[in-house]
Amino acid sequence: MKKFSIFLLVIAIIAALVYYFFPLEMLVKKAVNKYGSEVTGTSVNLSGFNINLKDGEASVKQITVANPQNYKTKYAVELGNIDVKVNLKSVTTDTIIVDKIIVNKPVISYEMKSLTENNISEIIDNVNKYTSSSATEPAQEEAKADSSSKKVIIKKVVISNGEINGAMTAAPDVISAAIPLPTLTLSNIGEETKGASVADSIAFIMNKLLSSVSTTVISSNLANLKDAANAAVDGAKDAAQGTVDAAKDTASGVVDGVKDTLSGLNPFGK
Repeated sequence: MKKFSIFLLVIAIIAALVYYFFPLEMLVKKAVNKYGSEVTGTSVNLSGFNINLKDGEASVKQITVANPQNYKTKYAVELGNIDVKVNLKSVTTDTIIVDKIIVNKPVISYEMKSLTENNISEIIDNVNKYTSSSATEPAQEEAKADSSSKKVIIKKVVISNGEINGAMTAAPDVISAAIPLPTLTLSNIGEETKGASVADSIAFIMNKLLSSVSTTVISSNLANLKDAANAAVDGAKDAAQGTVDAAKDTASGVVDGVKDTLSGLNPFGK
């Protein structure tokens, strides 16, 4: 009977862990895939999430943020090697406390479609539209309603060892370069409001990350891609104009030659 009681106790503990942690894992996946896509206006996908039931440590395999339409690079953002530490005591409450999120070696593709358009600025605009939109809008209201039962406070986010790959696709040949992304540290997200919705937390982090990318590009030599693209485009125009001019000269020569030939055949000399 004693062994049977111990067996029941083990089953009860396992059931409790599944009850509390399985929804957490599903919440994270749903939040990133659904709300991330709504926030950025592009497709966001979390490919894997695992949590250690013993100490509350979790790992994320990869999160990708697709580009807006009409861009050539596959992803705007690729986040891999993500480690998360969750306060286990908070999991049973309405506000989950995340002690830290560590993102190592993210890759950002900064693609300039033209001299005035780039993918990162478009996604930032989408994020800003989301955060400033009225709560009465169906999509925004639904997101807040679904996530209101579980809010989050994120104590610390560190994004380090990242790389920005810049590409200018407006030129005839794609011009590219790479620069390091400065370490980004964010603290106490959602603490002032005693918890923020998952969607708002995602919007805050994405806005800070992408704004850092834009600032870094503007202040770096990567911005010179625009000058290189200008030169490439001007060179292509000059080459095209040269081809047109050569064709005109050739055509003019042919016409003049025909005129001379016909003139020689004219018995009246004209």
